[in-house]
Amino acid sequence: MQYTYGTKMAKLLKTAQDIGIKTSIDIVSENSNRYKHIVPPSLKYTNYCVINELEAGKSVGITLRDGSGKLLIKKIPEVIFKLKDMGVRDWVVIHTPEGSFGYEGKEIHRVPSLLIENKCIKGTVGAGDAFVSGVLYGALKGFCLRASMELGTAAAASSLLEEDSTSGVKRYAELLGMYRDFPKRKFEEELHC
Repeated sequence: MQYTYGTKMAKLLKTAQDIGIKTSIDIVSENSNRYKHIVPPSLKYTNYCVINELEAGKSVGITLRDGSGKLLIKKIPEVIFKLKDMGVRDWVVIHTPEGSFGYEGKEIHRVPSLLIENKCIKGTVGAGDAFVSGVLYGALKGFCLRASMELGTAAAASSLLEEDSTSGVKRYAELLGMYRDFPKRKFEEELHC
């Protein structure tokens, strides 16, 4: 069945935007080829696209990890620009365990993840969702993209400190302190735009 907007989700997002609601998408990670067919129609009606590297790469047909699992940082700009060109209105953010990359139409921001000692990590369930919630909270409060990504980075890191997906996430002031005080990862490659 053909839909006027490509998918039912695209129609829902358009309807929301038509009444003045800012929209965001998050994608369920799966090992399939459906991304290139399902995701692009929704991007035209998305204000904030905050997704991980697997979802971003599969949505545009570009692999962002090599066979050994290494993040291919040099390919990040191409994926970000393709997602933006597909219609994302405000922010495209790709989050990875190594850090995040965001674009608002001017420059690509890189925010490294926080270094958490392995002995302190109790679980990884929900870290990506915590990142997204931090970024969207920043957008809601009118923060710039970089500040929103930093908040998301701290939220994701704090979620690692508990086994479940929610109880590790700290309050706003604690997250700001965490981002400021914790050591950051170093990116192995430079980002070329």
